[in-house]
Amino acid sequence: MLRIVGGRIPGVSPAASYVGPGEPPEYFNQAEQALWHLLAARVPRGLLTMADSAMLEMLVIHLVRWRKANAAVRRYGLLQRDGDRRGGPQRIHSLVKLARGEAVLIAHLCGALGLTVVSRSGIYLPPEPTEKTDEERQFESLLG
Repeated sequence: MLRIVGGRIPGVSPAASYVGPGEPPEYFNQAEQALWHLLAARVPRGLLTMADSAMLEMLVIHLVRWRKANAAVRRYGLLQRDGDRRGGPQRIHSLVKLARGEAVLIAHLCGALGLTVVSRSGIYLPPEPTEKTDEERQFESLLG
């Protein structure tokens, strides 16, 4: 069982315990990679780890689908006709339903990754590690 003492992993330097989600998957295109890095940068430092990379991957995929669906809805409208008949009955475009479903998944994933204010309200993040200056190290050595 791993026990974190004082916000650190015992025996690991503070700088080493702040590992982010890593690099995006190789199959991501350039836009997806940029979105990965943007999301990883928006999360408070020290919150995401390599264990979160799969959830971040899912979030990127669902965000891309949601954006594409919304762009198509803006282009083609909210309604679509049933069949090929002009003047026939209309129904909500299937892309509206897709965008709605993606939005639910995105909200869940954002909450799980600490990307919402509510999800971060109960999280304690240790302070960012600071490197000691030569003067501080020298002073500490004088104190014994």
